[in-house]
Amino acid sequence: TRFNQLRDMISSIQTDVSYQVVAVSFMDIPEDIPCIRIKEESARGCTYAFNQGLIFAQSPYLIHVNDDCRFMPNAIDIMLQAIGDRDVLGAFAVKEPDTDGFVVRQLWNKYYANFGCAKKSLFEKLGYFDAVNFPHYGLDPDLAMKCYQAGYSVIPVMSAKIIHHCVVDEFRKEHLRESASVSLVSKWKGIFC
Repeated sequence: TRFNQLRDMISSIQTDVSYQVVAVSFMDIPEDIPCIRIKEESARGCTYAFNQGLIFAQSPYLIHVNDDCRFMPNAIDIMLQAIGDRDVLGAFAVKEPDTDGFVVRQLWNKYYANFGCAKKSLFEKLGYFDAVNFPHYGLDPDLAMKCYQAGYSVIPVMSAKIIHHCVVDEFRKEHLRESASVSLVSKWKGIFC
């Protein structure tokens, strides 16, 4: 189940800094999972859920990941050291079933954070993720394009690694990915592509 994925993701966290996990779901999250729970009234898409969690979180730095991700040892500490006090979006190196090794993805020859970390103040300046145009897919490259447009950088941090298992279930709908690609080109055409 997705909750077993969430348990495994949380258990993979190894860091020297204090942290909180904010989980947003329209389903009831079991009490044994160590997280702050935000209950959605209905499923509105992962982007809306990410935004709710990021806005609610009480931390100077925010990381967005899916429940089917696993942090490699020290990934969070490495990332925090890499971004420091700068207004940048740090991109974790991600291993997925379709990649040979850990990669930081690019769109139009620009890095984007498939899973990223930034100061909360940067997320606030950028307006968080665009849940209207990208409710399920495309939120990560769109946020990166907003960074670049506003004069900020996306930095790849190849030694901060995450494994993304890309669990396929009723929540992962591939046809929505195609729609997001069209929306990305439409939104950013003439600026980056």
